[in-house]
Amino acid sequence: MTLERYSGKRPAGAVGGTTFNDFVLPVDVSYQVNAWGRISKNVESYREQAQASGADLAVVNLTMHADLKLATAMNDNYILEENHEQERSQCNASWNSHSR
Repeated sequence: MTLERYSGKRPAGAVGGTTFNDFVLPVDVSYQVNAWGRISKNVESYREQAQASGADLAVVNLTMHADLKLATAMNDNYILEENHEQERSQCNASWNSHSR
């Protein structure tokens, strides 16, 4: 910005009554949208959500396997108990028939 002003009281043709002022304002105003930073944060968030979903899937998988093992063990115990009950019944029947 430049301001030039001539004194109103100077004589015609006089150079000494001239005033020159130069004002420089060093202002640089700029704004950039941080689109890449926002995209990077979104990608990081999606990656973390995918890892969390993978961990959730692993928990479900382990739970299902544990439940299956527990059910199998309970079934095996039931079958063993039934077999033992049948053997006891047979032994008691045999004992009763021989003891008479």
